[in-house]
Amino acid sequence: MKSKQLNILFRFLEVIAWILFCALPIFFLKKPSHGDEHPIFHSTLNFIFIFLIKNIKFIILFYVHALILIPRFFANKKYSQYIFYLTILFLIVASIPFISEYFLHFGHDQHHLEINSFHDQHEQHEHEEHHGHRGKMTMMDMGMHFFMTIIILILPFLLYVYRSWVSSEKEKAEIELSFLKSQINHHFLFNSLNSIYSLSVQESKETPEAVHSLSYIMRYVLDETVKDKSLLSKELEYIHHYLSLQRVRLNEKIKLTYTEKGDAKNKLISPMILIPFIENCFKHGISTIHDCVINISIEIENNQLTLKTENEIIPTSNTKDVVSGIGIPNVIKRLEHDYFGKFIYTQNIIGNKYFAELKLELI
Repeated sequence: MKSKQLNILFRFLEVIAWILFCALPIFFLKKPSHGDEHPIFHSTLNFIFIFLIKNIKFIILFYVHALILIPRFFANKKYSQYIFYLTILFLIVASIPFISEYFLHFGHDQHHLEINSFHDQHEQHEHEEHHGHRGKMTMMDMGMHFFMTIIILILPFLLYVYRSWVSSEKEKAEIELSFLKSQINHHFLFNSLNSIYSLSVQESKETPEAVHSLSYIMRYVLDETVKDKSLLSKELEYIHHYLSLQRVRLNEKIKLTYTEKGDAKNKLISPMILIPFIENCFKHGISTIHDCVINISIEIENNQLTLKTENEIIPTSNTKDVVSGIGIPNVIKRLEHDYFGKFIYTQNIIGNKYFAELKLELI
């Protein structure tokens, strides 16, 4: 109900804004002299004509620009078409006064022909002097018309930019919130603790290494994820420890391979931008019954990082979500925010295997 009331209020304010805008020319009209009124006040009909008919073109220009050209062309990056149609629309609106002036002159000249048939040259001269201010007034109207056209032309674009900025900030906040919530997969944490507990009960030599890996992961999450960028070497070490803990709990039916090539020294990356793609392999690609293969590779060449993952698709209740995976939609939004135009993500399903590849230009 409150939303409906706000909508009505906004529509009312919108109407008021249009009335004030269309009334602008009235405030700039030349003050009458010698008791003469401006031509638009000669009759109520003239007033309605100048106030409504002559200004309806601005309303049409605004809404065609805001509701059609910007969302259909500019927002979809069809800039040439956007400029083409906007130019046509602008020329049409800008030429209306000239077209109107032509017909007014034509009608005025026809009226003079009728006057000449009944009056002498002296009376015609007095008539022209009486209406001689019309040309000067027309120049004022032309200037006001051009000014109002430019304002109406720019305003929808400014509103679009503002709304895009608001939407971007809101989306950024949502991404950051989702990122904070998914910094540690609680299932992974619980499984890791259970695995470490089992190792300790068995007095396994792997227990200290598993504790160290979990400790590094926790420290990395707490220290590095609050930064905009982290050292790539630290991100890769985080992945090493993550895979180390995963190996502890994997059985002999699951074959995990991880390869890493290239030099990560002095390179930066958004923290935890890679791990969701690796987590996805373990969510959809492991089974306690079937033999499974998970292949993960990271290659760094110059300033480009390539992450490739391959895993089996194990039928579960979440199989339909295999393409989106855990955190994949959120991480794609993060990539669009942090690496706009500097990453390529592809995914493919062949048979019962899922392939993903991320190419990222490091900053």
